[in-house]
Amino acid sequence: MQIVLVILASIVPAGLMYLWLRSQKKEEPAYEKTCRKAFLNGVWSALPIMGMDLGLSIVGGIVGINKLHPIAVDFFETFFLFALVEELGKFLAFKKTLKKADYAYSRLDVITFMTIVGAGFGILEDVVYAFITSPGQGLVRGLTMMHAVFGFIMGYFYSRGLQSGKKSDFVLAFLLPYLYHALYDFCLSDKLPEDAFIFAFTAVSLAVLALVMVPIMIRFFKKSRSKTEYTEPLNRTQDA
Repeated sequence: MQIVLVILASIVPAGLMYLWLRSQKKEEPAYEKTCRKAFLNGVWSALPIMGMDLGLSIVGGIVGINKLHPIAVDFFETFFLFALVEELGKFLAFKKTLKKADYAYSRLDVITFMTIVGAGFGILEDVVYAFITSPGQGLVRGLTMMHAVFGFIMGYFYSRGLQSGKKSDFVLAFLLPYLYHALYDFCLSDKLPEDAFIFAFTAVSLAVLALVMVPIMIRFFKKSRSKTEYTEPLNRTQDA
């Protein structure tokens, strides 16, 4: 029974976020269809990525990475394997969603789709983690909706890049969620010294920031629907 409750606590918040975002344009079937595709693309992208993470970890052991100091191993795995591969996988799922969108999407739509991709990815990952983590960790993962938050950040800057044409926005679209993701995972490493307060403080701070981001995201989606800069169709030729 406990595992069922942990799974529900892990997936319900992200699931509700997806349903709410999908319902924002009930009069536009193409929008709802693309939201569903974004969600499914996010879910399916988690499957090969989890396998790839395991494979890369094995390869790292073969080439001798595991012979390094345990902290160095965790740093390498979080920054150069897990966070990098996962964010890249979600980004590709997001690009696939945009490519298949058959209507003139806006900047707000782009942010919505990437947030949904992150929510879909996070739901499947959280179900897996529910079996290997404590109930408290499962609850934190569910409430913070980390992958949806990463998706929101990526979508925000990527959409700004589509609108502005600035390469720096596209760089930030990937760099910021990647660094957030990698730093958070690394600070949770059980290889770090127990008295290393700075790492525990950083992990808690990033989790709290993600929790605070949830109402910020909701407010953003509500307020932006009345702003032309977010709702006017983007030039599809800008999509990089």
